[in-house]
Amino acid sequence: MGAVGLLIVLTLIVVGFAAPLIAPHDPIDQLRGHRLEGPSADFWFGTDEFSRDIFSRAVYGLRASILVSIFAVGAFGTLGTVVGFVAGYFRGWVDAIAMRVVDSMLAFPGLLLAIAILAALGAGIQNVALAIGIGAFPRFARIGRAQMLSESSRDYVTAARVTGAGEIRIMFRHVAVNALPPLLVQAALSMAGAVLIEASLGYLGLGTEPPQPSLGNLINGARAHLDKWNYFALPGAVLAMFLVGLNLLADATNEAMDPHRRRR
Repeated sequence: MGAVGLLIVLTLIVVGFAAPLIAPHDPIDQLRGHRLEGPSADFWFGTDEFSRDIFSRAVYGLRASILVSIFAVGAFGTLGTVVGFVAGYFRGWVDAIAMRVVDSMLAFPGLLLAIAILAALGAGIQNVALAIGIGAFPRFARIGRAQMLSESSRDYVTAARVTGAGEIRIMFRHVAVNALPPLLVQAALSMAGAVLIEASLGYLGLGTEPPQPSLGNLINGARAHLDKWNYFALPGAVLAMFLVGLNLLADATNEAMDPHRRRR
């Protein structure tokens, strides 16, 4: 399961980042005389109502989804983990203030919070990444805090403290290594969630600004042409495949790092 998930994810990441080399046409070029064509040797996914190549647009849209998810989870996941570590290690008023802020952020569903942020900042891929990252932050903070509370009372932390190790070294050299497995699982799940939210925002017209492509606005554009199965089904299949790969990878990571499940 993990090998299949990793193969799917790596393949789609390579395709997304190599979009300028793989895409047979410019994603915003209008190719006269090829309006709403079906899949063919020249247009693998067919063309849309503006005579643009759907495959090229899907590949570039996949790249946008990957970039947004990597930035959102990488930057804000790391920040949330650090905040959780600090709150769980020092406890007291630091923990109380940090966790009340996190709790207030968790009160809003991720998609609703992203819509509110984009309503204030405006559409655009940078603002989408920021909005999704802010939504991912509290989950990593909670998991980081829980792991720190669990690990900081263990004997190896006491031994490190007795040998004179500083607080920063204990947190990020000793505890972080043992707290990593659940955070890696959460990272894979959060990337899947980030891709789905980015597609949802594109579908609602709040994501990548036209004529630049995203998987969400491709599926939205197909609403008026449901008789053209290739228009909505093929970009949707790319999105579904990426989500399935990330979820398989998360499940396999969880099983590999859980000693009870590994023994069973």
